[in-house]
Amino acid sequence: MAPIRVGLVGLSTAKAFTGRGCWTAVSHLPALLASPEYEIVALANSSVESAKRSIAAQGLPESTKAYGSVDDLADDPDVDLIIVSVKVESHYELVKPALLKNKNVFVEWPMAANTAEVEELAALAKKHNVQTFIGAQGRASPVMQKLKELIANNKIGRVISSSVVACSLNRTVDVWPESLKSYLDMDSGGNEFTIVFGHFLDSFVNVLGDLSHIQSIFKTGYKTVKLTGSDQSRAQETTTKESASIAVQSTGHGNNIVDPAYVKTSPDQILVQGVTSNGAVASIAFRKPRHHGDEHDLRWYISGTEGEIMVTSPASWSIADKDAEIRIKNGDGPFEVVDFQGYRLPAAEALSPMAANTHSMYDAFAKGDTARYATFESAANTHRILEEIKKAAYIHAD
Repeated sequence: MAPIRVGLVGLSTAKAFTGRGCWTAVSHLPALLASPEYEIVALANSSVESAKRSIAAQGLPESTKAYGSVDDLADDPDVDLIIVSVKVESHYELVKPALLKNKNVFVEWPMAANTAEVEELAALAKKHNVQTFIGAQGRASPVMQKLKELIANNKIGRVISSSVVACSLNRTVDVWPESLKSYLDMDSGGNEFTIVFGHFLDSFVNVLGDLSHIQSIFKTGYKTVKLTGSDQSRAQETTTKESASIAVQSTGHGNNIVDPAYVKTSPDQILVQGVTSNGAVASIAFRKPRHHGDEHDLRWYISGTEGEIMVTSPASWSIADKDAEIRIKNGDGPFEVVDFQGYRLPAAEALSPMAANTHSMYDAFAKGDTARYATFESAANTHRILEEIKKAAYIHAD
């Protein structure tokens, strides 16, 4: 079968993770290159010149076409799939033209900056009968696949409750790069709630079902942040995943303080309670401590009538499966460690954590395995639950 011909939007010249404008290069590019199911045939950036620089820097074939707009990219009959991996604020304006021209589309998570844009894009995809998927890489992870198997096979009986305690980016509570300040704003569409919490919520409902009877509390514990820049800072496209990853790995970007007390409105303390569609009581608590006292960023308990599952993870959920652990306890016996390596793709072994689950997601899309990736329709469902949580939230303010 001929490979899926890809037009990639948002590839920079970055060769390694440096914090800005590099998620596409360190995640999507190696994931695609490791798959015989895909061929990158074109790039679109803010200009043709920018696209040509990325083609050369990344060592792509000279035959790779360079475009300065998604409209031009979508007009190319040799492009089967358009991949949009840029900042969330630009998702809607870049995805819509591709859908209108009947192109299959991938877009990073979150799908768009607000619910209205999400619903419009999902409706357009359905109307134009195109294939779509979203960068909810957690669905493709071996951990998630094993959890779904354990639940489906009643390994702990009927699920009666689930409790989650997680760190929402446990570093950089005081300093933040100016180029990513939208991450601090609740109204930006790409913030701590929609990205870090949203990634996990998508996995949670994919395993245990939708949430209803929602109660929630939001609190911004650290109300101001020092914004830093660099002497060579300039406007660059960034992705939602990058925003999350840079906060985990860096204590700031540059040494130049451009605002000593930028007001932060996105919540860093998130408490959610509800009932799953299968009747289990659920609680999810995301916290942001200044000093992290646990070696695990996430602890997830799933309790059933016959036993309990515990998942621990030391890093960002969507990229953490290589270091995660699943334990299961049945009856009065001890917890047993569950092997989930059988779900790992051979090619993913050689990839970085940032690219491994992305590769698995692309594999799932190529094979039409919707159990391992999110379509626009299923991702829109997660966005609706996020909106319900937001509407139900008691905003705690000092």
